[in-house]
Amino acid sequence: MTDPDCEMAPVDAGLPDTFVALPDTGVEDTGTTPTSDGGLSAERELCLMQATNASEMCTCEACLNELTTCENDVGCVAIRECARTSGCRGVDCYGAITPGPCREVIDQNGGLLGMADMAARALSDCITTMCEMM
Repeated sequence: MTDPDCEMAPVDAGLPDTFVALPDTGVEDTGTTPTSDGGLSAERELCLMQATNASEMCTCEACLNELTTCENDVGCVAIRECARTSGCRGVDCYGAITPGPCREVIDQNGGLLGMADMAARALSDCITTMCEMM
């Protein structure tokens, strides 16, 4: 069953426009492991507090690592914003034969298969797999 809030989500579908990334603490947080007292990790808790719909909540629950990686890469954030405003997703944002709506932004941020592009697509793939296939 597909969640209507997740239908045809662009790359950043699970993210509020005002998402604030926490600084990198150097400690990897999977986002799915409760703290020792049974609470949520700070990153996950902040993400869930900012979520405004089911898709955003799902992203916080299922794709926090990918989200954090993207938020910590200005190129990924630029690619995600382009995908959000143009409505494209995945490799269609770059375009195979004719340029896609975000080709210029992707090229400016390391190109196809660059670090920023890979992070943006990993987040998009996670949202598509984990949040749209529910």
